[in-house]
Amino acid sequence: MSDIAHRSYSASQLTLIRRTVAKDTSQDEFDLFIEICKQQGLDPFKKQIYAHVYNKDKADKRQLVIVTSIDGYRAKAQRSGDYRPAEDAVVFETDPTAKDPDSNPAGLVKAVVKVFKFGPDRQWYPVAGEARWDEFAPLEHAAFDFVDTGEVWEDSGKPKKKRVPKGKRTLKEGNWKNMPHVMLGKCAEAQALRRGWPEDMSGMYVQEELDKLTLDMSATEAVEAYERDERLKRTASKDTIPAIFEMSGGLQLIPLGQFADRTLEYVGTLSDVAALDFWNDQNVHGLRQYWSYAPNDALELKKKMEHLRSRLSAANMETAA
Repeated sequence: MSDIAHRSYSASQLTLIRRTVAKDTSQDEFDLFIEICKQQGLDPFKKQIYAHVYNKDKADKRQLVIVTSIDGYRAKAQRSGDYRPAEDAVVFETDPTAKDPDSNPAGLVKAVVKVFKFGPDRQWYPVAGEARWDEFAPLEHAAFDFVDTGEVWEDSGKPKKKRVPKGKRTLKEGNWKNMPHVMLGKCAEAQALRRGWPEDMSGMYVQEELDKLTLDMSATEAVEAYERDERLKRTASKDTIPAIFEMSGGLQLIPLGQFADRTLEYVGTLSDVAALDFWNDQNVHGLRQYWSYAPNDALELKKKMEHLRSRLSAANMETAA
């Protein structure tokens, strides 16, 4: 891990960080930000991580959001020891009929990025991430109508009205309008890194992924919605367990009742202890979750895994001899 994870900042360094990448934070928020920088091993001086404060002038809605840049994502993946960056340029799918100077200047449909993860068989496997324009581009309505709801206010008797958007959705001036390929490509790469290294990237997000969310909801709601979606992708419910089997398959959600069988079926194909240990390291979170939901079954699975490890160890020693 980078030295940033254990470093102590001088007073002048802390002052500089607070004036730049954390300029709107309160003292408590700033202290929290610095602790997270250390825990995540990310360097604010390199802008791998920075702090946003939403609704800073409204105490009841004020919210600190700590954002990791795509460079921070790459740094964490690089430290894992089993990451190789994309070799090819981002692949973009476009649709000429979708091109619009106000809402989609490049006619983008989606971006796909492939990074590589080193597997237990000592082979590199591609891990793909996909981001679609209609899911990430921060489009908003510029105009609204106010229409009657059919109800009235009890105190005044006046009709209640609701705001209804009208016209097409458009992009604000900024990076999404000026650099659409770059912005969508970052979202796709973040998806690939999160898919390939879920334990390292859990709960982390890049600003480009939040741009759309923050248009129609408060910062708190945006973060809660994003984290809820990510949590659902990984755990779905108490009826499923997240697991990685083949590296190219990414994270899968396995029904609780099938997890032990699927695990034993897969690890039974492994030929050495190193591969089994690698699988265990990749699935620590899922194994812990399985233990919490089905402790008796998890104990039985643990015994069978230990027996398999002993058998593989003996076989490997015989081969080496």
